[in-house]
Amino acid sequence: MNRPILLLFGALLIIAGGLAIACSRDTDDIEARIDALERQAGASNDIAALQQQVEQANMVATLNLLNDVGFHELNETIAVDEIAPAGTVGTIRTAFRAVAATAWPNDLDADASGFQAKLDGFLDSLLADETGAALVDMSLVAHDGYHDFTDLGWTYLAGFG
Repeated sequence: MNRPILLLFGALLIIAGGLAIACSRDTDDIEARIDALERQAGASNDIAALQQQVEQANMVATLNLLNDVGFHELNETIAVDEIAPAGTVGTIRTAFRAVAATAWPNDLDADASGFQAKLDGFLDSLLADETGAALVDMSLVAHDGYHDFTDLGWTYLAGFG
């Protein structure tokens, strides 16, 4: 009677040992998967941080381009002469394209679209060779839109400092 009990006990030990090994292998596989996911999450965080830096750099470039347009001087010249100086169409078209091509954050997207619409209206006036009060009005709209939008843009970027 002892021998069958010992055989049964031995068989149970072998089965228990096999289960322990199988569980250990399952755990190793799960731990390897968790490690891989943690590495992917770390890489995703790095990519997200890099994406944010690229978007901010693009915003800085666009805001600097807008500053270089000289909206204030352009508006003053048009207000006095009631005609656009040579090269104004190209300058305003470039500003329009820069605002359109920049990926603005959600907080600025509607403002960027509004400013883009003002630039578009000014560009239409320039392309129609408008002069006088109509051109002066569109120039002022673009000038004021420039100040409003760039102030918002620089303020937004200052929040990342």
